[in-house]
Amino acid sequence: MKLSLVPHRARGFRQSRSFSYFLIFLVLALISSMALAVAYFWKSQQAYIAGKHEEKQAILRLIDSFVATYSDLHYDGQHFDSSLPPATYLQKTLSEFLRNSTGSEEIRVHWVGVPGRQIRTGPMDTGMAAILQEMAQEEVPRPVTKQVLVGSSMLLRSVFPSPALRHSCIDCHNRIQQTGLGPAWNLGELMGGFVLDVPIDRFLSGLRWQSLHVGGVFFALFAMAGYLLFRQHHFHIEVAAENRVLVEISEALETIDDGIAVYARDGHLLLANQAYRRRHGMSEGDRFHEAVMKTSAEEKGHGSKWLKVDEARTASGLLVCLETDVTYLKEREKELVAARVAAEQAGKARSDFLAMMSHELRTPLNAILGFSEMIRDCIHGPAVTKYKEYASDIHSSGRHLLQLITDILDMSKVDAGRIDLVPEPVLLEDVFDDCRRLVEGHARQCGVHIGIEPADEIVSVDPLRFRQIMLNLLSNAIKYTRAGGRVTIATTRDSGHIRVAVRDTGIGMAPQDIPRALERFVQVGNSRQHAAGGTGLGLPLAKALAELHGGSLTVESRLGVGTTVTVALPAHVAPARSAGGLHPIR
Repeated sequence: MKLSLVPHRARGFRQSRSFSYFLIFLVLALISSMALAVAYFWKSQQAYIAGKHEEKQAILRLIDSFVATYSDLHYDGQHFDSSLPPATYLQKTLSEFLRNSTGSEEIRVHWVGVPGRQIRTGPMDTGMAAILQEMAQEEVPRPVTKQVLVGSSMLLRSVFPSPALRHSCIDCHNRIQQTGLGPAWNLGELMGGFVLDVPIDRFLSGLRWQSLHVGGVFFALFAMAGYLLFRQHHFHIEVAAENRVLVEISEALETIDDGIAVYARDGHLLLANQAYRRRHGMSEGDRFHEAVMKTSAEEKGHGSKWLKVDEARTASGLLVCLETDVTYLKEREKELVAARVAAEQAGKARSDFLAMMSHELRTPLNAILGFSEMIRDCIHGPAVTKYKEYASDIHSSGRHLLQLITDILDMSKVDAGRIDLVPEPVLLEDVFDDCRRLVEGHARQCGVHIGIEPADEIVSVDPLRFRQIMLNLLSNAIKYTRAGGRVTIATTRDSGHIRVAVRDTGIGMAPQDIPRALERFVQVGNSRQHAAGGTGLGLPLAKALAELHGGSLTVESRLGVGTTVTVALPAHVAPARSAGGLHPIR
């Protein structure tokens, strides 16, 4: 069964590039809709004008026939009112006819004479006069139709030329025409024109709204079609891109060794990679597999494989399973456990060995020390001088060996965590005086002076172990200080700590040698030149004991200037001095 995932929309249509194209399409659609509205307005207006032109021509033909008939009758003396010119009479008659037949004056008919030679009716405005003057200059006058604004009304004005085509018209005009209006009329001259005015304000207003509606409908249709088209285009692009990503993810999941599967609420298998199918013995056609919750569990798989199983429910109820092969980690864990057990056993064996050996060595050493001391001090009478020197050397070597065994034993106890501290309030000044008395003889032999600054501080420490720290530091300081030098013990207090510093004016050491000086069994400088020698455990043991008290030990040194070793202890006890209950260490 191959991996199959239902793609989802990675981003909305409004955030896509297709939406930008859709906005450009909307702008083009708007421009096209405006052009269509303008074209519709212009075409409809032209059609209206053409229709009105046909109506006006029919009226003109009717007028011409009336004029011709009236002129012939009038020329023969058969007329009803000789005071009116034929054209004027017929214009009034036709206007009355139109008003009675339509009930309105939508079409206004006027007969207007040529400006300057009109008999009774002249042009009603300058625009009409200009049209008639232009017609009078033409050999064959043609009708003119224009839109003109008269007052606040827009009119569709048509001017039809009325030339002198009959002798009866010429005779009538020459008889009626007053003197001083120009020469007599000749056949073919333009005598005036019939003007037909049609108000088109209402028509233009309606046509504008109609054009806007046409453009709006066109834009709406284009916008809707464009939205569907570009949205579908966006969907196909996003789906194609997501499908490519899903295919790559599916290929990646198929190549990893971890088993991945997704189950529906009813246990229907939706997704499983090859590793998961192989571990559960599933074939390509399996679509159902029992899913059991094993959140953060580990189980032994087929053979010697260990699998870490993590299963969790999604918010929609799907069960997501992840099986990780942790065989290598299990094997490494087993190896580490075995190594730790071996190390613990080795440490225990070492501690037991050191404890046993220290006990076994202490007994004969005590005897050697006791008998050599008796010989050296001539307890049972005088001895040969050479024997006394041998006894002194035996005693010194025994004490050195005993100190070495004691330091090694203490260090092994620190490593094994077998040193139990019994803290109690201790006055530092008493501890310093007691330690000075213990090392004063050795310092006097080396020519080193020991000074103690006033230390009115009380700390909570294990008295025996704290004295061991101070003795180790004082012994080291005396050992590395030349004759005539000085060793000083100073105490300071800062935020939460009491610091005890042991300073010497000895040979010092280079800064790069300080970390090595804190290592076990390591000696730096000219330590091998000193007769007392050393085990290399003094500073490391003092540092370990200081840390057991919750403090620290730091070293500052300059070659040829001296060394300062500072022990920082927590200030658990208030600095108020109380003599009662405080005793120096004996």
